Amino acid sequence: MKIGALLPFLLALVLISCQLNQDVEPVEKGNILIVEWKDRVSDTHAKENAMVYLYDSEEAWRTPYAEPAASASLADIHPTGGGTITPVNSAIFKSLTPKKYWIKIINAYNHNALLEHNQNLPHILETPLNRGTVTTTAVRTEPKTLVEYRLKNLTINALPEIKANPNKSVKVTFKKFYPSGYAGPAPTTYYQKVVSTNDFPLSINLDVPIKEFNSWWYHPYFYIYIETVDFPIHRSVELNLFEMINANRGVYDQLLYKDQNKNIVFTIKGNWLTN
Repeated sequence: MKIGALLPFLLALVLISCQLNQDVEPVEKGNILIVEWKDRVSDTHAKENAMVYLYDSEEAWRTPYAEPAASASLADIHPTGGGTITPVNSAIFKSLTPKKYWIKIINAYNHNALLEHNQNLPHILETPLNRGTVTTTAVRTEPKTLVEYRLKNLTINALPEIKANPNKSVKVTFKKFYPSGYAGPAPTTYYQKVVSTNDFPLSINLDVPIKEFNSWWYHPYFYIYIETVDFPIHRSVELNLFEMINANRGVYDQLLYKDQNKNIVFTIKGNWLTN
């Protein structure tokens, strides 16, 4: 056989040999975790903010605003335009990294003053997820009714416009007032003072009972104001307890409030009275 006729045959042998010796990366299937919510008491409307969070450390699990490794809603699904509501009592996580996870469920609903969470029942996925498997775990929550939050300390942070104006004066006010059109009690001012921008972060010790949680139109609002004295500034921020619980992803001794730029505007510390 001529050399020219052998070349295609020899090239084919070389290609086959290369394919046989090549390391082929195996295709890994997703790692699926199903988290079931046990012992919930909230109905469809009272679980619209319910969430499940996965954390990859105990420290993150216990820290306000810590970023979870994954999260999912546990709110029931309301079809657009009405119709049958689809109940949601579990969450499915796909393609998770096989590792140990701390799992948190939090549901804070102001109309019923309802707190459902497992902060006192740490749920740890002790066994790392096996590749290509489906793992199911049940997380139990404790339901509590919030009777009162006793606000003990309000700390207003040094915001960018505060930092940019050292040795200037501003007026700080913290008060409770009722919606316009409602013949409720007169506004209550808990703190009002002209302070220096150098005083920030400004720590204010208080003893303010919060028993109404913006559930109905006649409930009071709690607001913080930072107003112009020596330079133009106007900040008004609502202290909405249940919104803060959901944003902080838990019921903590200290809760943070962040603005749209993720700046910490203020923190609160207080005591929880539940039954």
